[in-house]
Amino acid sequence: MRGLKQPLFVVVNKVDRVFPKEQMLPFLEDLTQRVPASGIVPISALQSDNLDRLVDLVGSRLPVSPPCLPPMW
Repeated sequence: MRGLKQPLFVVVNKVDRVFPKEQMLPFLEDLTQRVPASGIVPISALQSDNLDRLVDLVGSRLPVSPPCLPPMW
């Protein structure tokens, strides 16, 4: 993974199933140390938790360019 030219995002799903939530922090800290990611985002897709943060993170790294397709309507 070293030498990547594109951003790498790590998305950890199903965080709604972790109890107590404090158990997740050591895992995320270890992941941060081991993976050279541009962002690590814990989400719950089922409950739509933190999806807005994921969209913002990915969107902030996309290049600005004209649309690839014409409008549908």
